[in-house]
Amino acid sequence: MLLLYIGLATLFLILLVVLTIYLIRLNNNLAKLEVTIKKEYSNIDVSLKKRADLIPKLVDSVKAYMKHENDLLTEITKIRMDYKNEKELMDIDEKTTSLLKNIFMLAENYPDLKASSNFLKLQEELSNVDEDIAHSRITFNKSVLNYNNVYLMFPTRIFAKIMGFKKHEFFKVNEEERNMPNLDL
Repeated sequence: MLLLYIGLATLFLILLVVLTIYLIRLNNNLAKLEVTIKKEYSNIDVSLKKRADLIPKLVDSVKAYMKHENDLLTEITKIRMDYKNEKELMDIDEKTTSLLKNIFMLAENYPDLKASSNFLKLQEELSNVDEDIAHSRITFNKSVLNYNNVYLMFPTRIFAKIMGFKKHEFFKVNEEERNMPNLDL
């Protein structure tokens, strides 16, 4: 009988050690994946900050040509990069993208502006930054996918919730950005 109790205690101890090792590895894996998500989110933030720094230069370049479009220019200069979460960052990104499209559409009405080397250089820089933002969004979403794939698996989901981990949301664009722009050729 004593041997049975010792055997059960040993089995229980082995199961406890295995469960502890599993939980430690699970915690470390999810924490590592979350750090990757935060890094990729930060990359989006860096690109948006770079774009926000370019906007005042673009606005200054455009102001002389667009006196009567002052409302648009005022709205663009009011955009703040102060946000508290991923959703607010997505909203700022969408609003900034929309306003920049308006500037470039208005620039079509000013041939001298379109030919200005300063404007062309700023337009090229913004295009490069927008490519960086697009790449950062893709990489961020891949990181979220990897994390969520691990997080949503059974029994990981149960233990992850107990340990305080939560599912992450993908970086999304609004409907306006999804639609193909009209090209007047």
